[in-house]
Amino acid sequence: MTGSVDPQHVKPVEAMGARMRGGAATLLAGKLFSGALGTLVRIIVLANLLGPTELGLYGAAMLAIGFLEVFTQSGLRQAIIQTEDTSPITLSTAWTIQAVRGMLLGLILWAASPALAAMVNRPDASLPIAVLALAPMLMGFSSIGVNFLERKLQYGRYVLLTTGMSIVELVVAITYAMYSPTVWALVIGRIAACTFYLIFSFVISQTHARPGFSFSKAKELLSYGMWILVSGLIAYALIKGGDYVVLHYLGPEDYGIWYLAYALATLPIMQVVHTVGVVTFSGFSRLKTDVTRLRTAFLKSFLVIATISFFISMLIIAIAQPFEELCLSDDYAGAGDLIEILAIWGLSRALGAANTSLFQAVGRPALASVFQFVMLVLAAITVIPAATAFGAIGVAWTLAFVGLAVQPMRYPLTCRDLKMPSSNIYLRVGAPLTAAIAGVSAAKILTFFTPNLHPAIHIILTPSAAAISFLVVMSLWLRHTGLELATVLSEILPRPLKRWSPRRAGSS
Repeated sequence: MTGSVDPQHVKPVEAMGARMRGGAATLLAGKLFSGALGTLVRIIVLANLLGPTELGLYGAAMLAIGFLEVFTQSGLRQAIIQTEDTSPITLSTAWTIQAVRGMLLGLILWAASPALAAMVNRPDASLPIAVLALAPMLMGFSSIGVNFLERKLQYGRYVLLTTGMSIVELVVAITYAMYSPTVWALVIGRIAACTFYLIFSFVISQTHARPGFSFSKAKELLSYGMWILVSGLIAYALIKGGDYVVLHYLGPEDYGIWYLAYALATLPIMQVVHTVGVVTFSGFSRLKTDVTRLRTAFLKSFLVIATISFFISMLIIAIAQPFEELCLSDDYAGAGDLIEILAIWGLSRALGAANTSLFQAVGRPALASVFQFVMLVLAAITVIPAATAFGAIGVAWTLAFVGLAVQPMRYPLTCRDLKMPSSNIYLRVGAPLTAAIAGVSAAKILTFFTPNLHPAIHIILTPSAAAISFLVVMSLWLRHTGLELATVLSEILPRPLKRWSPRRAGSS
C-alpha cells in the first residue's frame, strides 16, 4: 500500500499491538500456571485416588451440564468487549441478563438432573449434577467488570482471579478426597471455586453494574451474541462428541481413561486457546477499521501462537509415555497413547482460535461457525465406525485428522480479509511445524535406543531432546527468513527482562 501514514495514528496503534502482545504474555503465563497448579495437579492426584469409574462419573456430570450451558450462552462477554457503547444502562442490562441466565440455568439443571444423567448414560450422575447446578448461579451473579479488564487489556487482575480460583479448587478437592475418595471431592471443589470467583470478581473489578434492564440494549447485545451461540453449539458438538461416543459405545471405565487423557493432552493447549480468544479478540476489535495495522497485529500474534502451540504439543507427545508409566496407576493403561493423539487435536484448535478471533472481531462470526460445522460433519461421518473398529484410539485419531484437514481451509479467507498473500500464513505455520516434527522424531529415536531407562529419567531426557531439536530448527528458519519472532518475543518480555533481550543487547 502507498501513501503517507499519520504519525499520530501509528503511535497509538503500535501501542495497542504492544499491549496485545504484552497482555497475551501475562494472560498465557497466568493460565499455564493456574492450569498446571489447579487442573493438572488436581486431576492427576484425584485420578489416582478415585480411579477411572469415579473420575468418569464427574466427567459425565460435567458433560451433561455443558450440554445445557451451551444452549443458554448469550455471547455477552464478546458483545461487551466488541461494543463501543459502555453506558450504565448497557452494563446494567448485560449484568441482569447474565444473572437471570445463571439462575435459570441452575434451576433447569436441578430439575432436569435425572434426564441429563440418563442422556450421558450415567444415571448415578443425577445427584452430582443437581448439586453442581449451584455453579452457574454463583458465576451468574459475578461482576460484569471482569469483562472490562479484558476490554482494556488489563490482564494482571484477571490472572489473579483465575489463579486464585484454581488454587481454591485444588486445595478443597484434594483435602476432601483424602477424607472421602469419591466424585464429591470434585463437586465440592468446583462449588468452592465458583464461590471464590463470585466474591473476588467484585474485589478486583473497577467497573460494576446495578440491576437494570433496557429492551433495546438487550436486543443489541443478544443479536451480536446469536452467532456466538451458533458457534458454541457447533463447537460443543464437535469437542464433546467424542465423549458421547466413548460413553455410549465403550463404557464408563473407558470413559474415565478418556476423560483423563483428554484433559492432560488438551489442557496446556486450551490455555493457549483461551488466551488467544481473549487477547486477540479484544485487540482485533479495536483495530478492525485499519486493515494495515490489523494485518500487522494478526501476523505477529499468529506467529507467536503457532510457535507456542507446536512447542507445547510436541512436549506433550514426547512426555506422554513416560508420564503414564511414572504418574498413573495401572487402571489407566493406554492413556499415554491417547494423550499423544489428542495433543494433535488440541494443536488444531489452538491454531484455529486466532482465525476465529479475527472473524469475530471484524464482524463476521458466521465464518467461524462454518468451519466448525465442516469439522463436525466430517467427524460425525467417521467417528462411530472408528470407535467400533479401534475403540477410544479410533475416536482420538478421528478428531486429530478432522482438525488438521480443516485448518488450512481458514487461511485463504483470512488472507482475503487482511489483503495479503497466503504465503504469509503458511510460512508462519511451516516453520514451527517442521521444528515440532524434528523434536518429536528426536524424542522417539531417543526412546527407541534407550528402552531400559527408568521412566523418571525418560521424563527428563525425551522432552529435553525434543526442545533442543525444536530450537535448532526454528533458529535456522529465523536466520534464513524474514520471520520476526525474536523481535515480537522481545516486545512481550516482562519489563525487568527487556534489558536482556537480543535487540537491547545488540545495541549496547
